[in-house]
Amino acid sequence: MAITKIQSESLNLSDNYDFTGTVTGVGISEIDTWFYTANEAIPSAYANNLLSNNWSRLNQNNFFEKTGTGMTESSGTFTFPSTGKYLIIFQATIATRNNVDIRRTGATIEATTNNSTYSTFSRTLDSAPLIDSAETYSSASASGILDVTDTANVKVRFRYFVEATDGQIFGSSTYKETGVDFIKLADT
Repeated sequence: MAITKIQSESLNLSDNYDFTGTVTGVGISEIDTWFYTANEAIPSAYANNLLSNNWSRLNQNNFFEKTGTGMTESSGTFTFPSTGKYLIIFQATIATRNNVDIRRTGATIEATTNNSTYSTFSRTLDSAPLIDSAETYSSASASGILDVTDTANVKVRFRYFVEATDGQIFGSSTYKETGVDFIKLADT
């Protein structure tokens, strides 16, 4: 006789159990990590610059393998594989050159619920060091929990802000300097 549902009070948690079939509702079903693969010159100072090129799923040196279906990306816009409540963590690493000081840097997560109009979902501005050197480095991160109720219409994209005119957003082909993590915490 197959048992279709077991009440938790009927299990002895110190025993070992063998299951066949599929066990559902246990653990996190989606985890994905993406990173920016190349440095990119700052196209516009004092503006929120969109990260639209050079995204790749992190799998360098076998450090990571996505859990679940994973996110999809097109021109910097990320689509969710299933509905649910997702933790999103974005980090941007920025440098300026030629003795240009950074006063503030920022990271922004934008979201849409209609696959068209994007609004700021999460944003931080960080103060940066004023250093008289060939390069000045700073990073900023933004995070939040987004309720994805419709995978066709709810999407996200990422921007960075820097108060400087001569610099770059950092990317790497071998590790994550600028990137984003997606973790599905629960169903909607």
